[in-house]
Amino acid sequence: MKSNTILELDSRKAREYLLLPSSYCTVNLPEYYDFTKILSFVQKVVGRKDIYTCLADKKKLPSSYEGVNHQLLINKDGRYAYRKIQLANPFIYYLLVRTITETDNWNAVKKHFVNQSRPNISVASLPKIKTAKKQAQAGVEIPAWWDDFEQKSITLALKYQYVFVTDISDCYGSIYTHTIPWSLYGKAYAKEHRTEKNLGNAIDRYMGAMNYDQTNGIPQGSVLFDLIAEIVLAYADACLYDKLADKCFSDQEYYILRYRDDYRVFANSKERLETIVKDLQEVLIDLNLRMNPSKTHMSEDIVLSSIKADKLAYLSESPIYKSCNYLFPTVQKELFYILQFAKKYPNSGMVTRLLSELLNRIDKSHFEQENMHVLISITLEIVMTSPRVFNVGTALISCFLNRIEGDKAAVIKDVYHKLSRLSNTGELEIWLQRVTCHLDDVEITYDEPLTHITKGNEVQIWNNTWVKPELLESFPLLSVCNTEIRDSQTPVITANEVSVFDY
Repeated sequence: MKSNTILELDSRKAREYLLLPSSYCTVNLPEYYDFTKILSFVQKVVGRKDIYTCLADKKKLPSSYEGVNHQLLINKDGRYAYRKIQLANPFIYYLLVRTITETDNWNAVKKHFVNQSRPNISVASLPKIKTAKKQAQAGVEIPAWWDDFEQKSITLALKYQYVFVTDISDCYGSIYTHTIPWSLYGKAYAKEHRTEKNLGNAIDRYMGAMNYDQTNGIPQGSVLFDLIAEIVLAYADACLYDKLADKCFSDQEYYILRYRDDYRVFANSKERLETIVKDLQEVLIDLNLRMNPSKTHMSEDIVLSSIKADKLAYLSESPIYKSCNYLFPTVQKELFYILQFAKKYPNSGMVTRLLSELLNRIDKSHFEQENMHVLISITLEIVMTSPRVFNVGTALISCFLNRIEGDKAAVIKDVYHKLSRLSNTGELEIWLQRVTCHLDDVEITYDEPLTHITKGNEVQIWNNTWVKPELLESFPLLSVCNTEIRDSQTPVITANEVSVFDY
């Protein structure tokens, strides 16, 4: 089923959509985190003011200050690799949204994507519009990946013999902010008009304002930043197409599918395909972007190459797995199966899926006869192997913990100390606190600033010292934690709270 993209909205509705809390922050956080009052407050006090009117010191822009955005580091591999997610400074976020959705600017953005589109390059990653209020943004993005990227990739096997698969290394962290005006106006024009008051330069400056005036990298963790990344990547698509057209490549000789920074290039000639890939490398390098060699390969088997290895493994075993009532008569045995899968395909989407399916069944079943300490230990090992399942793993642990008779505090402290061995565990602390904040006899000190907000303690989330003091009066920082939701919850995290899959 085709879903609408944000570009189908007019400027007013686009602004409203981007100012939704679920658009502002696409990270899966506990339900009690709510940015509604923060965004409403900023929208009201800033109104039509420009950024210069908001400054506490007329000589110092926010780009002169560190920590303007809040960084949330997410462990990627159970070791030292991490992804930097940012909660954008709400003042700068509002100013940027307002700028982009001015009628003329929004029309220019929409026109940009029309102008950069090419007949044989298909993009599946333009931000989609949520249809349900409580739906996670990922809930509309995952079907787009499946329908418009994987399924279309398989269909292209009817026409093409070879496929080249690659992605961009650290895409958001590598985007050179000056390439945003390049993308909108062309490189030559943008370089000659660096001081011109136009949309591209405005976005570039706001990116610097959020990042201590650095020009490498744009934030990640918002629909807005996904859209800005697409502005640059659409320009890269057009540059590649034009480069190939200059070499007399016809539209029938190749086809390109892109989902954000993931590429699949199809052709019937290895030589032609290698030329396309070489030109893609050159286009990306010119934009300060590079292919990820560990995720790059060429194949003649388009159908199987269209599906990720972890999903193929799951599909090949699904008839066995779906009869788990026979093969896995206990939760422990099923967890051992998932652990082995996670060891083979660490941090993969299918590990999340398997744990989510188990959690969904556990919500509706009784398994009191099993050893809860053992179940917690196995689940913890899965989380250590695949940190992307922090939220679902913590939900499972909360279910097992709830069935322990006796000292829960000692168990949860063991869990915390083991997970503390991982680096960059801000997301972990947030989800572990979701459980412990409802356990009176558990006292754990967390470092992540958002966890202090949960307890009702004011700490600095965003550096707002650049903002005029009168605009900060009554700034509702503590509203980031909706205490009504927090207090209504139990220590048990349900499947509905953590899963983006529809069961």
